[in-house]
Amino acid sequence: MTGWRDRWMAVGWGQGLPPDDPTPQEAQAAAHLAKLRKVQQELEEAEERADAAESQANKLRAKSRHLGAQVGPTPAPWPPHGHPTAAL
Repeated sequence: MTGWRDRWMAVGWGQGLPPDDPTPQEAQAAAHLAKLRKVQQELEEAEERADAAESQANKLRAKSRHLGAQVGPTPAPWPPHGHPTAAL
């Protein structure tokens, strides 16, 4: 029976290690790494969406301040205090 080193030498140094079946621990580690990478990607996408939403909110806030300054003060509610229809 030949060992993995003998098989590795037989296929050549540039070919890499021969494909062996992973141990249960290696398979579990690979599954955990895949899940971690997926969650990291989802987190990055959520952070990008949050940044875009924050940027849009800041633009709208600045625009509303700009428009509010152009329009002037808020008008008094109707009817004004002391008006005959105010008692109704």
